[in-house]
Amino acid sequence: MNMYAHLFAKYNHLLIMRYKNKNKRDRYRDIIAVTLAKTYDRMERLLSTVPLNADLDKDPIARETIYNVLAIEEEWIVDPDLREELTLVDFD
Repeated sequence: MNMYAHLFAKYNHLLIMRYKNKNKRDRYRDIIAVTLAKTYDRMERLLSTVPLNADLDKDPIARETIYNVLAIEEEWIVDPDLREELTLVDFD
């Protein structure tokens, strides 16, 4: 479990309990943080199914998994330069 997912699991009940006392901006920030943590956890789980030295030309399942992770990253990190720096996918 990644760091963000662990934090989500630990503090999820606190976030829910505090919603009644928060303004919309704070609630929105909390929801985005939790959603991002879940998204990174999902991407890590997807990538864990791809063998380290998979040949993407010969393994359509691995190729599709990589493309799916890259698509998720593109949705969350709009700036292409920043996305390239932060990507979970290592083509080396």
